Amino acid sequence: MTIEDAQNRLKQLDASPELTEDNRHAARELLQKALPELESANAWRAKADHFEQMAASAPAELEQTRADLASLPTRVTPAIPDDVALPKLELVISKKETDLKETKKLLAELEAEPKRRASRRTKLPKLLAAAGAKIADLDKQIQAPSSVDEPPPLAVFEQSSERQLDPRPLQPDRGCAPE
Repeated sequence: MTIEDAQNRLKQLDASPELTEDNRHAARELLQKALPELESANAWRAKADHFEQMAASAPAELEQTRADLASLPTRVTPAIPDDVALPKLELVISKKETDLKETKKLLAELEAEPKRRASRRTKLPKLLAAAGAKIADLDKQIQAPSSVDEPPPLAVFEQSSERQLDPRPLQPDRGCAPE
C-alpha cells in the first residue's frame, strides 16, 4: 500500500454506502494511523537505496583514491632557484630553524600554562594561611613587651600620639617677622 492508496481509500470511505458509521470511523482511524507509518517507510526505503548506491560505488571510489595517492610525489622538493648562493640558503635555513625553535618554545609555554595556573591555585590557600600566621605573629610581637621594664611598642606609639602639643602659641621667626 502506498500513501496515495491510503489517501484514496480515505476519500472512498465517505462515499461508501455499504459501511456502517462505526466501521467507517474505525477504517478512517486505521488509515490515518497508517499514513505516518507509510511516510516513514518511504524515508527508510530512500535511505536504503542511497546506501546501496554508496556500497555499489565504493570500489570505484577506492580505486580512484588509490590512483590519486599514487600520483602524488613521494618526496616534496622545495623550489630553489639555480642562481642562489649556498651561504644565502644557509642563512634562510638558519632563520627558519630559529623561527621553528621560538614557535616550539611558545607552544611549550602555552601548553604548560594550564598546569601552572592549577598549581598556583593549589598553593594560594597555603600562602594565604602562612601570611595570616605571620601577621598574627607580628601583632603578638607588637603587643608584647620586649623586656620586663619596657612597655610594648604599640603602647609607646599610642602614648606618643596622645601627648598634647606645647600649649604656648607659636612665635614668628624673627627673620621673617613683618615690619
